[in-house]
Amino acid sequence: MFEQKESSHLFYDLIIPYDKTYCYPITLRNEYFNIQPQHIDFISEDICPEVDQIAKRECIVTNFSNETMNFIFHGKQEPKYEIIFVPCRGIVKSNDSVTVQIQICVHCTTTIHESIKVTVGFSHFKKVLKEYLSHQHISTSKSDKSNKSQRSGRSSVSSLSNQNSTSSEEVITNFNKAKQFSVELSLDARSKLSTKLDEDEIHTFQPPIGEGTFGVVFKGEWRKIDVAVKCVKTDFDSIDDLIPSILEEVKLLEQLRSPCIISFIGYCITKESICLVMEYCPLGSLKKYLQSNPSTNFLKLRFCQDIARGMLYLHENDIIHRDLKPDNVLVISSNPNDEVVCKVTDFGTSKILIDKSGLGKDIKDIGTPMYMAPEIHTLGVLNKKVDVFSYAICLLEIWLGRSPYNPVKFPDAESILSFVSSGQLLEIPQNCPYKKIIKSCWRNRSSKRPSFNEIEKELTVILYNEKDKKTFTTQQTTENNLFQDTTAFRTMVQIQGIESEVIEDLRSKTIM
Repeated sequence: MFEQKESSHLFYDLIIPYDKTYCYPITLRNEYFNIQPQHIDFISEDICPEVDQIAKRECIVTNFSNETMNFIFHGKQEPKYEIIFVPCRGIVKSNDSVTVQIQICVHCTTTIHESIKVTVGFSHFKKVLKEYLSHQHISTSKSDKSNKSQRSGRSSVSSLSNQNSTSSEEVITNFNKAKQFSVELSLDARSKLSTKLDEDEIHTFQPPIGEGTFGVVFKGEWRKIDVAVKCVKTDFDSIDDLIPSILEEVKLLEQLRSPCIISFIGYCITKESICLVMEYCPLGSLKKYLQSNPSTNFLKLRFCQDIARGMLYLHENDIIHRDLKPDNVLVISSNPNDEVVCKVTDFGTSKILIDKSGLGKDIKDIGTPMYMAPEIHTLGVLNKKVDVFSYAICLLEIWLGRSPYNPVKFPDAESILSFVSSGQLLEIPQNCPYKKIIKSCWRNRSSKRPSFNEIEKELTVILYNEKDKKTFTTQQTTENNLFQDTTAFRTMVQIQGIESEVIEDLRSKTIM
């Protein structure tokens, strides 16, 4: 096992570049040497390489000749992976074998199909080469005679000969300068899944489906799965400067798993870009959904509940969202009876971890003014309760189905910040079932605002009552319909009865 360097390239000193100048290519089907297996497989489940971990296999090099043989395995060094052989070069005595270890290290979740060059020399190479060419000439002559007598029989044998042998013209060209043979092994590998993704497996589609302060979001595809690809903006910092904070964020995202939080699939960092790959929600943001789809009170309540659940999970993990708003909530279902109807997103690039002491870090004017708590703007201090204030504005917007701030009265961000900082509050419709929750969430003193644990419990009660009300209404409607149907049936029977009596009366008169 080789000691791993700090660089991502683990095996640099053990890779010898392949130079075809003095090489004579031949097939592995020869009488002088052999390498087994000819196909190196790192695809089976038990040998799939872990990302950034070394996986190993072995091959055997055998010398069938009477000469001493030397070999070089030419490894590969690519941005996505490295392949080395230990030993990468060596000597094999006549009629002897050596074992060579194949080591591969992949740097992202990827699939590899590679050709590995091996150069082989002998102590009297020219002698061996002449013998080989002589045998090839005899073999070719026999093949030509066979082809003339049976042209229609040209099949796998002749095609194999054409593929694995060189033409007479190539023989003349390469013979004088050839110093060693070269053969080719094939290698296939499929890494185990990780959050480090292969850039060539991520495909994005225009136009963008969203844009924020920190990046542009595209619908994309990764391994035939629809995904959302967030390309981080690099206008303000170089990619190298951003990498440490992005990796810190990735470490956090890898640990977060909740039904009400958007799922993190992986990331990709290249010289030109940084991409985060997330779960794709075809119904889009809650803001757009509310603007274009009429929603029942029950569905609105479910939106509120799932946002509260998502935020409770974040706060339990000491994460402040800082920019909670309907734009950062994605709808996954319009059926209020589904387990989850929406998920909180975009909490990574705008997150801040809280000290164990419970105090936030000093920061100012972070987030969207319409949803920003007054203490952020006036004091520049952040804690969990700023998200609770933002949640209150979200609640009101969900109920109204539009922005709670009238654009005529509040034409810009400054007017909203001035309104909020002065302690003024928006008007809540009387029929809003969670009016009390909104009032408690946007209290001016942040310490008086409830936690998301308390909010979620209150919403569960409201939802239960709303469901009971809905069930009762449905039952009443069913009973009314049943009563109407029964009355109509009785009326019909009565009419039919009268008609029968009239018909019977007419018949009796006719007989008389």
